[in-house]
Amino acid sequence: MVEVADPTRCAVLVGGHNLNERYFADNYVTFQTEDPDYIDSMAALHMLDTDHAGSVSEMLGWKGACYTLGGACASANVALRNAIDEIRHHDHDMAMVVGAVLDFSQMGVHAMALLGAITFESFNDTPELASRPYDSRREGFVPSHGAGALVLEELGHALKRGATIYAEVLGCTSTSDGCHLPSPSTEGQARTLERLLRRAQVRPDEIDFVCAHATSTPLGDLSELNAIRKVFGDHAKKLKINAPKSMLGHTCWSAPAVETVAAMLQMRGGVLHPSINIDELDPEVDVDVCANKAVEHRIDLMVKNSFGFGGLNCCALYRRWDPNSL
Repeated sequence: MVEVADPTRCAVLVGGHNLNERYFADNYVTFQTEDPDYIDSMAALHMLDTDHAGSVSEMLGWKGACYTLGGACASANVALRNAIDEIRHHDHDMAMVVGAVLDFSQMGVHAMALLGAITFESFNDTPELASRPYDSRREGFVPSHGAGALVLEELGHALKRGATIYAEVLGCTSTSDGCHLPSPSTEGQARTLERLLRRAQVRPDEIDFVCAHATSTPLGDLSELNAIRKVFGDHAKKLKINAPKSMLGHTCWSAPAVETVAAMLQMRGGVLHPSINIDELDPEVDVDVCANKAVEHRIDLMVKNSFGFGGLNCCALYRRWDPNSL
């Protein structure tokens, strides 16, 4: 439990939408095939966007802002961006950003398969090999379950209570491709990265590491790498890049939070995890993606990319915490 001096100045922001999809699908079956009164008596509450955020707020006893934001696979970064604003501009000392579990229904998974987004052809008997960003045989993402939470805090408040500080958030920027289709846009992704660095007054050649979105889709992985090349230029080949989803699968709305937690631990430990399952590197991948092996590497500045269906791009920038910088 996080102890705070004033719970009215502590916010809870949840990234996600339709988080109870499977729960509602199951209740709908009950409603249609059995007595409608047999559905869960709490269903009316669980259909609200405040369900998860309110539960976390109740658990923590925090009484500041409390709401949920949806941005598809960028949801947790969208929540992060709003948490920054709550602290900077809206009288909050702290904010917890929660990337909540998305529980896909059977119909939801099938719909993603029909869309061509998930892999379901070559690796059904070896699911551990199915998520393979940057590999020539990648077919789509692997849906998975996972949640992550980040606590953002005004620096003076964190120091006063003796908090363990992992990194400093230098910024989080969101843009749109102006298109609702799931096809990725290199232009939109590059524009997001450029704006992120410009607003933080950080040069591209100062970045050490990019924690990639890299979902293991044929188009998406290359679109992101093309955006990185466009923004970082010659420095792109000096960057370290890795794909958490190669190990975790795609936790969907929570992915930015889950993967940021992993990135923070890598920053602190000075070791980058590998992008696994790369049997044959895509010939268009000409940057260092930490293929199949961990890499010792000091990280002072890192970017976390997240790109959501519907043309939503949201990227965050972090700096290693140095207590001697005060």
